[in-house]
Amino acid sequence: MTTHLAIRDLYEAGRSYKIDAFEAERRGLPVIVVPEEPEIREDPRAAAETREGMFYRMARDIQAAKQLGVVQGCQLIALKVAYRSGMTLSELMVNSDLRGRVLSSVRHRACYGMRKGTGKSLPTIGRFLGVDHSSVSYGIAQHKKRLAAQAAFA
Repeated sequence: MTTHLAIRDLYEAGRSYKIDAFEAERRGLPVIVVPEEPEIREDPRAAAETREGMFYRMARDIQAAKQLGVVQGCQLIALKVAYRSGMTLSELMVNSDLRGRVLSSVRHRACYGMRKGTGKSLPTIGRFLGVDHSSVSYGIAQHKKRLAAQAAFA
């Protein structure tokens, strides 16, 4: 418990000084006892340039967008797809040096989500991801095939 004085500074004989709770009680001054406030510290992951820090910031951005009621845009959809697949947003972009089946399927899912969620044109989605519009079209078609195959087995 922390004690907070109603009168923190005393002015006597032209001098200003602070008094503690015992001195305030001795002088008959009011003392207010309040519970200690938790120490507010910034999460170290927020500033870390590690993979964990990136995921923390991505989750925080998605949560903030939900709270603010942000309309689904290309960036938010790409952020959600990357976060759910365990990648960073920079890895999802074609500018990264990563290639492979898992990465391409995640990019295809992002293309499909952007097309369905925002209704943006193929060239616009392609510019966002750094690919040609024909690659976006191919990705959407491939993801539709995967959805159809999942529906057949379900």
